[in-house]
Amino acid sequence: MGSRTLSLFLYNALLPFGLLYLGPAALIKLRQRGGSWADFGQRLGLWSQERIETLEALPKGQTLWVHAVSVGEVGVARKLILELVRQSPGAGIILTTTTPTAYRLAIELEQSHKGKVVALYSPLDLPWVARRVLRRFNPSQIVLVEAEVWPNMVSQANKRGIPVSLVNARLSSRSERRYRSFGSLVAPIFGMLNRVMVQEEQDMERWAAIGAQEDAITVTGSIKYDPQGSSPAQ
Repeated sequence: MGSRTLSLFLYNALLPFGLLYLGPAALIKLRQRGGSWADFGQRLGLWSQERIETLEALPKGQTLWVHAVSVGEVGVARKLILELVRQSPGAGIILTTTTPTAYRLAIELEQSHKGKVVALYSPLDLPWVARRVLRRFNPSQIVLVEAEVWPNMVSQANKRGIPVSLVNARLSSRSERRYRSFGSLVAPIFGMLNRVMVQEEQDMERWAAIGAQEDAITVTGSIKYDPQGSSPAQ
């Protein structure tokens, strides 16, 4: 069994227990913050007919999938998306988020860029969900904002030849130490990233230390303070 296969096997063996432990609290929080049960369906790759039609209207072969976890990341993603729209006016963008507050901001961006941006809740990183979502989205590229890397999604994208970029990447020394304690398990996952665009020089060494390919890491500064936003397509 190869190191990547072993990493995914252990991750998928433990993931259901994590979901059972954290799931009830996450559902309660979803409802408290204005989310609905239909929103939870999106996390399983189940969308309303209206959402499916909106997805199908995006340009074929020119759709980027941008994922931003919460409000702060959506702010970064917004700057990035506006720059992508400016650079590639014929492209479509799927923006996924995790929290209800971030989702509302994403919906506002969709409404101001109808036909170009579609906002959805992020899917759970289960193998069958990852396969289903990638078949439906069929993105030309996946862009993750700041730190969240999903093993199954990255692995399935890698199998399909879909490049995955991590932008505005940050990694504290504490997080580096935590990842390095599981070095042989996490390194194969981070090694699948095609581009890691970090904020500072010191981040290059940290990402390389946890498995990212050195020739994939570049310093682009912080998109948060960039008046336009660095594009992974650049």
